[in-house]
Amino acid sequence: MTKLYFDNPKGIVLIDGVRAQNCFALDKSDFCIQYIPFDNEYKPITYAVDKRLISTDEVFIIKHCGCIVLKFCPRKKYVYEDCYFQKTLKIDETIHILSCKAERVHTITLETQNEIFHLPLFAKANNISLKGCKISGGQLILIKANIGKKTYVAVIHYDDDYTLVMSFLCDKTYIDNGKIVAEDFLYDCLQRKCVRVLRFSDNAFIEESRHFEYDCYINYPDELIPYVLLESICAKDEDMIQRYLSATISEDDLKTLLGDFVGICDCIEYRPYRVNLIYADSSGFYTKTFAFEVYGGKVNYVNCV
Repeated sequence: MTKLYFDNPKGIVLIDGVRAQNCFALDKSDFCIQYIPFDNEYKPITYAVDKRLISTDEVFIIKHCGCIVLKFCPRKKYVYEDCYFQKTLKIDETIHILSCKAERVHTITLETQNEIFHLPLFAKANNISLKGCKISGGQLILIKANIGKKTYVAVIHYDDDYTLVMSFLCDKTYIDNGKIVAEDFLYDCLQRKCVRVLRFSDNAFIEESRHFEYDCYINYPDELIPYVLLESICAKDEDMIQRYLSATISEDDLKTLLGDFVGICDCIEYRPYRVNLIYADSSGFYTKTFAFEVYGGKVNYVNCV
């Protein structure tokens, strides 16, 4: 005969409908265990046994010296939709409160004692931060949230009420002397990072400056120069366009020839000095192939083939 022991149950244990104490003598292979938690927040457990005991997520079974110990792990019955995440920000004498549902963040609420502002998000966010500073004509508030592998940024101007000035996705951002610095990692041949400085002026942001930093600035072989040039065009990196473009072909002529391509196709068989570009129209996507002539690390001639 096997004995069942119950590991400190916080509820009532029934064996085939009969209440069991801390120990129960087991003399059959088929029976039903029911566990009713004292705490009404947790779900009751029904565990049917057919010849053998097997652990589950809710019933953990330990076999020791011919005895069996059962530990019950019930799940919560209720999911609290009103579980809130909150942060506060004080600028001068104004206190801003950011709040959102911690379990499912799709809307962020920002409020003072007199004003309230709802910021709807397009996807679930986490790691939300709230920062701000005083500027001429009010206050500047920066909300950041991780969405996937990107950082979602919302810039809000406050002067008696809230105004969403702009929102965007980037890899990294911060406030520097009342200006927004946004950084994007492009993951291209040059491992390019685009750094933009945005300044608030006349209730809007203007791009004060833009520059690129490079983590992989090396002398690429001529075969790869077309890719480096095309990636520079995609990034609007004028310095690198001029760096890899010969004086025999103008930038305007090159952009007219290439047109508005939406990407570089690298899934087709590689052929030296030939690159497939992706285009889009109302019918869908299509490709064009361009042949490049490269001498001394610069593109001298491009032709559509």
